[in-house]
Amino acid sequence: MTRTRMWGAAIAVLAAAVFPGRLSPAPTAGSLSITLKAGSVAIVQSKAGTSALLDGFSPTNGPGLPAVPFREYRILLPPGTEFDRLEQVSAPARSVTYAAPWVCAPAILKGKKEFAHRFDPALAQPASALAVVGGGAAGLYRYVAVRFTPVRVTAAKNLATITDSVSLRVFYRPAAQGAGWGSPSRWPTKEEAAEQFYNAGSILPLYRVDLSELFGVFQLLWRDYVIVTTDEIYGESQQIIEEFKAYKESQGYAVLIATETLCGGYPGPTDSHRL
Repeated sequence: MTRTRMWGAAIAVLAAAVFPGRLSPAPTAGSLSITLKAGSVAIVQSKAGTSALLDGFSPTNGPGLPAVPFREYRILLPPGTEFDRLEQVSAPARSVTYAAPWVCAPAILKGKKEFAHRFDPALAQPASALAVVGGGAAGLYRYVAVRFTPVRVTAAKNLATITDSVSLRVFYRPAAQGAGWGSPSRWPTKEEAAEQFYNAGSILPLYRVDLSELFGVFQLLWRDYVIVTTDEIYGESQQIIEEFKAYKESQGYAVLIATETLCGGYPGPTDSHRL
Protein backbone atom coordinates (compact mmCIF):
# COMPACT_ATOMS: atom_id res chain seq x y z
CA MET A 1 0.00 0.00 0.00
CA THR A 2 1.41 3.40 -0.99
CA ARG A 3 1.84 6.21 1.52
CA THR A 4 -1.05 8.17 -0.09
CA ARG A 5 -3.39 5.21 0.30
CA MET A 6 -2.31 4.68 3.89
CA TRP A 7 -3.08 8.33 4.69
CA GLY A 8 -6.48 8.05 2.99
CA ALA A 9 -7.43 5.00 5.04
CA ALA A 10 -6.18 6.59 8.25
CA ILE A 11 -8.20 9.79 7.70
CA ALA A 12 -11.35 7.80 6.91
CA VAL A 13 -10.98 5.79 10.14
CA LEU A 14 -10.35 9.00 12.10
CA ALA A 15 -13.49 10.56 10.60
CA ALA A 16 -15.53 7.60 11.78
CA ALA A 17 -14.25 8.14 15.32
CA VAL A 18 -14.72 11.91 15.33
CA PHE A 19 -18.25 11.94 13.87
CA PRO A 20 -20.06 8.99 15.47
CA GLY A 21 -23.85 9.05 15.22
CA ARG A 22 -23.90 11.78 12.57
CA LEU A 23 -24.41 9.60 9.52
CA SER A 24 -26.94 10.88 6.99
CA PRO A 25 -30.06 8.72 6.52
CA ALA A 26 -30.37 6.62 3.38
CA PRO A 27 -31.61 8.84 0.51
CA THR A 28 -35.15 8.35 -0.76
CA ALA A 29 -37.18 9.75 -3.66
CA GLY A 30 -39.20 12.90 -3.07
CA SER A 31 -39.82 16.44 -4.25
CA LEU A 32 -39.14 20.07 -3.30
CA SER A 33 -41.70 22.87 -3.59
CA ILE A 34 -40.12 26.09 -4.85
CA THR A 35 -41.58 29.52 -5.67
CA LEU A 36 -39.65 31.99 -7.84
CA LYS A 37 -40.75 35.63 -7.91
CA ALA A 38 -39.98 38.01 -10.74
CA GLY A 39 -40.64 41.29 -9.01
CA SER A 40 -41.67 44.42 -10.89
CA VAL A 41 -41.05 44.27 -14.65
CA ALA A 42 -40.61 47.59 -16.45
CA ILE A 43 -41.57 47.79 -20.14
CA VAL A 44 -39.38 50.53 -21.63
CA GLN A 45 -39.92 52.39 -24.92
CA SER A 46 -36.95 53.95 -26.73
CA LYS A 47 -35.87 54.90 -30.24
CA ALA A 48 -34.43 51.40 -30.70
CA GLY A 49 -37.76 49.78 -29.78
CA THR A 50 -39.31 48.09 -26.78
CA SER A 51 -37.40 46.25 -24.04
CA ALA A 52 -38.03 44.90 -20.55
CA LEU A 53 -35.99 45.61 -17.44
CA LEU A 54 -35.96 43.58 -14.24
CA ASP A 55 -33.62 43.90 -11.25
CA GLY A 56 -31.34 40.90 -10.78
CA PHE A 57 -32.09 39.49 -14.24
CA SER A 58 -29.93 39.47 -17.38
CA PRO A 59 -31.14 40.00 -20.99
CA THR A 60 -31.09 37.11 -23.43
CA ASN A 61 -28.41 37.45 -26.07
CA GLY A 62 -28.68 36.34 -29.69
CA PRO A 63 -29.44 37.76 -33.15
CA GLY A 64 -33.19 37.70 -33.74
CA LEU A 65 -33.98 36.86 -30.12
CA PRO A 66 -35.82 39.47 -28.06
CA ALA A 67 -33.77 40.96 -25.25
CA VAL A 68 -35.99 39.67 -22.45
CA PRO A 69 -34.79 39.24 -18.85
CA PHE A 70 -33.95 35.82 -17.45
CA ARG A 71 -32.27 34.40 -14.37
CA GLU A 72 -30.84 30.99 -13.55
CA TYR A 73 -31.36 29.44 -10.14
CA ARG A 74 -29.44 26.53 -8.65
CA ILE A 75 -31.81 24.32 -6.67
CA LEU A 76 -29.96 22.28 -4.06
CA LEU A 77 -31.02 18.62 -3.81
CA PRO A 78 -31.02 16.55 -0.60
CA PRO A 79 -27.80 14.59 0.07
CA GLY A 80 -27.38 11.37 -1.86
CA THR A 81 -30.00 12.24 -4.48
CA GLU A 82 -30.03 13.37 -8.11
CA PHE A 83 -32.46 15.32 -10.27
CA ASP A 84 -35.42 13.38 -11.71
CA ARG A 85 -37.87 15.86 -13.26
CA LEU A 86 -39.47 19.27 -12.90
CA GLU A 87 -43.18 20.12 -12.84
CA GLN A 88 -44.68 23.61 -13.02
CA VAL A 89 -47.52 23.94 -10.52
CA SER A 90 -48.75 27.47 -11.26
CA ALA A 91 -47.58 30.62 -13.01
CA PRO A 92 -49.81 33.71 -12.67
CA ALA A 93 -49.37 35.69 -15.89
CA ARG A 94 -50.65 38.83 -17.55
CA SER A 95 -50.38 40.28 -21.07
CA VAL A 96 -49.27 43.76 -22.03
CA THR A 97 -49.25 45.46 -25.44
CA TYR A 98 -45.91 46.78 -26.63
CA ALA A 99 -44.92 49.12 -29.42
CA ALA A 100 -43.13 47.21 -32.16
CA PRO A 101 -40.34 46.49 -32.78
CA TRP A 102 -38.96 44.65 -29.79
CA VAL A 103 -35.26 45.27 -29.17
CA CYS A 104 -33.00 42.27 -29.72
CA ALA A 105 -29.43 41.72 -28.64
CA PRO A 106 -26.69 42.15 -29.50
CA ALA A 107 -26.80 45.61 -31.04
CA ILE A 108 -24.67 46.29 -34.12
CA LEU A 109 -22.33 49.24 -33.89
CA LYS A 110 -21.61 51.00 -37.21
CA GLY A 111 -19.39 54.00 -36.78
CA LYS A 112 -20.97 56.04 -34.01
CA LYS A 113 -24.47 54.74 -34.62
CA GLU A 114 -26.00 51.72 -32.93
CA PHE A 115 -28.43 49.53 -34.86
CA ALA A 116 -30.41 47.03 -32.82
CA HIS A 117 -31.34 43.61 -34.18
CA ARG A 118 -35.02 43.17 -34.88
CA PHE A 119 -37.12 40.39 -33.42
CA ASP A 120 -37.51 37.54 -35.89
CA PRO A 121 -41.10 36.20 -35.56
CA ALA A 122 -39.92 32.86 -36.93
CA LEU A 123 -37.95 32.25 -33.73
CA ALA A 124 -40.41 30.72 -31.31
CA GLN A 125 -40.53 32.00 -27.77
CA PRO A 126 -40.36 29.41 -24.97
CA ALA A 127 -43.83 28.08 -24.21
CA SER A 128 -43.00 27.94 -20.52
CA ALA A 129 -41.38 30.47 -18.22
CA LEU A 130 -39.29 27.59 -16.81
CA ALA A 131 -36.57 25.45 -18.34
CA VAL A 132 -33.99 23.03 -16.94
CA VAL A 133 -30.63 24.24 -18.27
CA GLY A 134 -28.14 22.10 -16.39
CA GLY A 135 -27.11 20.61 -13.11
CA GLY A 136 -24.43 18.48 -11.55
CA ALA A 137 -22.37 18.60 -8.41
CA ALA A 138 -20.21 21.04 -6.51
CA GLY A 139 -18.39 18.69 -4.19
CA LEU A 140 -20.95 16.82 -2.12
CA TYR A 141 -23.71 19.24 -3.11
CA ARG A 142 -25.89 18.08 -6.00
CA TYR A 143 -28.19 20.55 -7.72
CA VAL A 144 -30.31 21.29 -10.78
CA ALA A 145 -30.10 24.61 -12.66
CA VAL A 146 -33.43 26.17 -13.66
CA ARG A 147 -33.89 29.18 -15.96
CA PHE A 148 -36.79 31.53 -15.21
CA THR A 149 -37.86 33.77 -18.13
CA PRO A 150 -40.70 35.94 -16.81
CA VAL A 151 -41.22 37.91 -20.06
CA ARG A 152 -42.06 36.20 -23.37
CA VAL A 153 -42.87 38.06 -26.56
CA THR A 154 -45.47 37.32 -29.25
CA ALA A 155 -44.56 39.36 -32.32
CA ALA A 156 -47.72 38.66 -34.31
CA LYS A 157 -50.07 40.32 -31.81
CA ASN A 158 -47.60 42.76 -30.24
CA LEU A 159 -48.16 41.16 -26.85
CA ALA A 160 -45.75 40.34 -24.06
CA THR A 161 -46.69 37.74 -21.46
CA ILE A 162 -45.32 38.58 -18.02
CA THR A 163 -45.16 35.83 -15.38
CA ASP A 164 -44.98 37.52 -11.99
CA SER A 165 -44.12 34.33 -10.11
CA VAL A 166 -43.95 30.62 -10.72
CA SER A 167 -44.43 27.67 -8.38
CA LEU A 168 -42.68 24.42 -9.23
CA ARG A 169 -41.88 21.01 -7.84
CA VAL A 170 -38.44 19.52 -8.27
CA PHE A 171 -38.50 15.72 -8.08
CA TYR A 172 -35.40 13.80 -7.07
CA ARG A 173 -34.35 10.16 -6.68
CA PRO A 174 -31.50 8.32 -4.95
CA ALA A 175 -28.28 8.93 -6.88
CA ALA A 176 -26.20 6.15 -8.36
CA GLN A 177 -23.32 5.22 -6.07
CA GLY A 178 -20.39 7.57 -6.58
CA ALA A 179 -22.27 9.73 -9.10
CA GLY A 180 -21.87 13.46 -9.26
CA TRP A 181 -18.56 14.05 -7.51
CA GLY A 182 -17.08 17.49 -7.98
CA SER A 183 -13.40 18.41 -7.99
CA PRO A 184 -12.18 17.97 -4.37
CA SER A 185 -9.82 20.96 -4.72
CA ARG A 186 -12.75 23.29 -5.53
CA TRP A 187 -15.49 22.12 -3.19
CA PRO A 188 -17.42 25.08 -1.78
CA THR A 189 -17.61 25.65 1.94
CA LYS A 190 -21.06 25.74 3.53
CA GLU A 191 -20.86 29.53 3.53
CA GLU A 192 -20.17 29.55 -0.22
CA ALA A 193 -22.88 26.96 -0.81
CA ALA A 194 -25.38 29.15 1.03
CA GLU A 195 -24.73 31.89 -1.56
CA GLN A 196 -24.79 29.56 -4.59
CA PHE A 197 -28.06 27.73 -4.00
CA TYR A 198 -31.50 29.32 -3.97
CA ASN A 199 -32.93 26.98 -1.31
CA ALA A 200 -29.77 26.52 0.75
CA GLY A 201 -31.50 27.57 3.98
CA SER A 202 -33.82 24.55 4.04
CA ILE A 203 -31.61 21.87 2.45
CA LEU A 204 -28.06 22.71 3.56
CA PRO A 205 -28.64 21.53 7.18
CA LEU A 206 -29.36 18.04 5.79
CA TYR A 207 -25.76 17.74 4.60
CA ARG A 208 -24.16 16.06 7.56
CA VAL A 209 -21.01 13.97 7.63
CA ASP A 210 -21.69 10.70 5.85
CA LEU A 211 -19.08 7.97 6.25
CA SER A 212 -19.95 6.44 2.87
CA GLU A 213 -19.35 9.84 1.24
CA LEU A 214 -16.02 10.16 3.03
CA PHE A 215 -14.93 6.82 1.61
CA GLY A 216 -16.15 8.05 -1.77
CA VAL A 217 -13.86 11.07 -1.44
CA PHE A 218 -10.89 8.90 -0.70
CA GLN A 219 -11.51 6.78 -3.77
CA LEU A 220 -9.81 9.61 -5.67
CA LEU A 221 -6.64 8.89 -3.67
CA TRP A 222 -6.77 5.21 -4.52
CA ARG A 223 -6.14 5.67 -8.25
CA ASP A 224 -2.69 5.46 -9.78
CA TYR A 225 -3.63 5.41 -13.50
CA VAL A 226 -6.08 7.88 -15.09
CA ILE A 227 -7.40 7.66 -18.66
CA VAL A 228 -8.37 11.22 -19.66
CA THR A 229 -10.74 11.56 -22.62
CA THR A 230 -14.01 13.24 -23.63
CA ASP A 231 -17.59 12.02 -23.45
CA GLU A 232 -17.76 12.00 -27.26
CA ILE A 233 -14.63 9.88 -27.72
CA TYR A 234 -15.63 7.60 -24.87
CA GLY A 235 -19.05 7.06 -26.44
CA GLU A 236 -17.53 6.16 -29.81
CA SER A 237 -14.72 4.00 -28.43
CA GLN A 238 -16.12 2.70 -25.15
CA GLN A 239 -15.28 -0.97 -25.80
CA ILE A 240 -11.67 -0.21 -26.70
CA ILE A 241 -11.18 2.10 -23.72
CA GLU A 242 -12.77 -0.37 -21.31
CA GLU A 243 -10.58 -3.18 -22.69
CA PHE A 244 -7.50 -1.01 -22.17
CA LYS A 245 -8.68 -0.21 -18.63
CA ALA A 246 -9.11 -3.93 -17.92
CA TYR A 247 -5.64 -4.61 -19.33
CA LYS A 248 -4.01 -2.02 -17.05
CA GLU A 249 -5.97 -3.36 -14.07
CA SER A 250 -4.64 -6.83 -14.84
CA GLN A 251 -1.17 -5.35 -14.41
CA GLY A 252 -2.06 -4.19 -10.91
CA TYR A 253 -3.03 -0.56 -11.58
CA ALA A 254 -6.06 1.14 -10.00
CA VAL A 255 -7.58 2.80 -13.07
CA LEU A 256 -10.02 5.72 -13.37
CA ILE A 257 -11.64 6.87 -16.64
CA ALA A 258 -12.06 10.66 -16.54
CA THR A 259 -14.38 12.58 -18.88
CA GLU A 260 -16.51 15.71 -18.40
CA THR A 261 -19.18 13.64 -16.63
CA LEU A 262 -17.48 10.39 -15.59
CA CYS A 263 -15.16 12.24 -13.22
CA GLY A 264 -17.69 14.22 -11.25
CA GLY A 265 -19.11 16.58 -13.83
CA TYR A 266 -17.95 19.73 -12.04
CA PRO A 267 -19.70 22.74 -13.64
CA GLY A 268 -17.74 25.22 -15.71
CA PRO A 269 -17.87 27.36 -18.85
CA THR A 270 -16.01 24.85 -21.07
CA ASP A 271 -15.37 21.10 -21.22
CA SER A 272 -11.75 21.65 -20.16
CA HIS A 273 -12.85 23.56 -17.07
CA ARG A 274 -15.37 20.83 -16.18
CA LEU A 275 -12.76 18.09 -16.60
